[in-house]
Amino acid sequence: MSSFKARVVTPEGVILETEFVSASLPTPTGRVTILANHQSYLTRIDQGLITLKSVTEEDNLLVLGGFARFINNQLTLVCDLVLKESEDVERQIKEALEVGTNRRQEVLSHQQQIYLESQLRRGLETLNLKGKLKTHRSHHSPPLDQG
Repeated sequence: MSSFKARVVTPEGVILETEFVSASLPTPTGRVTILANHQSYLTRIDQGLITLKSVTEEDNLLVLGGFARFINNQLTLVCDLVLKESEDVERQIKEALEVGTNRRQEVLSHQQQIYLESQLRRGLETLNLKGKLKTHRSHHSPPLDQG
């Protein structure tokens, strides 16, 4: 099976770089799946779930948005915020929201208030994405054997 190199970049740096056989992205025109040797492609990434499949495993990433570029069999995803599926994501988000709320109560400059409000909004949007992931999983989970 043909594969391509994919790299996920955030403001914090490269968080994932490996070979995949497919990538499914949320775009303004709907979900797009990219396979090896796909034509060159540039698109905005919408808020949602990115699924990257290798021969042996699958990585699901929650994103708030960004851009994707596929050229010369290399996919680069530049995203504002990426959360890998894990059990502690929700805890981390709640902690960040709590810290943001506590800091907001301090005396802050107008610019600091705007920054913290954007961080709080980002955290709330992330929690919303987490809920969408749970809904996505429940709709796509195989039925339980009731025998």
